[in-house]
Amino acid sequence: MKNSVLNCLKLILYSFIFLVLLNCDLNKQIQDDVDIPINSVNIHNSIIYKNENGDLNLLTENENNIEFTKSDINTKYFWPTISNDNKFISYSYVIEQIVDYKIGINILNIANNQTYEIYSETNPLKNVLSNQIPHYMTWSLTGNILSFIIPTEDYPALYLHKTSNTNHIKKLVENGPIWINWNENNNLSVHRRNKRLIFNINNSITNLIHINEVSPFYRIDAWGSLNPMSHNIFSVYQNDAKYKHIVKNDILNDTSKFINTSEEYPLINISPDKSYLSVLKSKFYPTALYDSLVLYKIEDMSEIIEITNAPIGYFWAPDSSKIALFTANQNNEYYDLHILNIDNLELKKMFTFKLSPEQLEMIIFSDQFSQSHNIWSPDSLKLLISGNLIFNNVNDNIVDKNSNIILISDLNTNPKSEILFNGSIAYWGN
Repeated sequence: MKNSVLNCLKLILYSFIFLVLLNCDLNKQIQDDVDIPINSVNIHNSIIYKNENGDLNLLTENENNIEFTKSDINTKYFWPTISNDNKFISYSYVIEQIVDYKIGINILNIANNQTYEIYSETNPLKNVLSNQIPHYMTWSLTGNILSFIIPTEDYPALYLHKTSNTNHIKKLVENGPIWINWNENNNLSVHRRNKRLIFNINNSITNLIHINEVSPFYRIDAWGSLNPMSHNIFSVYQNDAKYKHIVKNDILNDTSKFINTSEEYPLINISPDKSYLSVLKSKFYPTALYDSLVLYKIEDMSEIIEITNAPIGYFWAPDSSKIALFTANQNNEYYDLHILNIDNLELKKMFTFKLSPEQLEMIIFSDQFSQSHNIWSPDSLKLLISGNLIFNNVNDNIVDKNSNIILISDLNTNPKSEILFNGSIAYWGN
């Protein structure tokens, strides 16, 4: 009898302990699942990413994960693009309806955690720039003005939205293709066909201040140094089928100078510190696989290095100390990541990837996307890559079918990779 009572008491005690532990676990789970308002946390240096379900998220430095849009079977979201001061995030959506598509752009105002729509269209066709890019968006460096390129029935068109007025939408240029680049003075360079247009834009004005004839066979214009004496911009000019000229224009003094000539088609960009001109060159235009990447010192246009291992795109580190260069692998589905150290011009292969479709498009159009989306961390020490790591002698059948967000770190010492989570694209905030 005594043993029976003791066993009964033990059972009650164990049941009580189990219930306490269960309750603690449930409370923890509830706390983990509580929604965190995006305007209640510091989002400086955050990671913006799209997870495996297509939801858009923001991961803060303190590892708070904030989901700010949730997809469903009919609604897909693309390319969250954060303003330079971290106050706004724009993103595209595509809604597959019964007989047509609704395609548009929303903006999240981070300060009040409110979302508003700035553009939408309903079309029986899925009218997008490409499969993975419904629209291209980039913010001005000051003033929170969004420039966005949308497809039309004929050719792409460029619009502006000034966040000082949520109803402000203005068509700026039509009949693309269109390639755009902002500078620190809120001048917007627009390359459309054989014209380069420069606008001065703020919340009060939108003025066309410069027009030049240029080659139609390149993409962005690269802004050089801006100072009280000169405002330099680099473009490509062509007056015959054979020679392509890189031209430096000083739009303040209305002067121009040919600084490089070749028979290859050049795609130009510039280091963040404005010291180096970086040029992808190819015998053909357009192409997604280039013959070489060449670096020139802007001071005298002396050639620093030429890399000829089938580059497809690259991204400058914010401090201009390194370039993340992507090249084609012998296996057509894979791509190699190299890091070029600018100080010693050492090119080192890091990893091989099977890239997510969105990551691949971002790299193919890296000259344009480098103006709006950063795979480099603000301190130039880490990279975010979306896809799957590939190792030697790994059978393709066992490669993870779901893309991962991969953090590459310790680039200055012993590089290492870490899978953060499943997802199709990721980049750093400011």
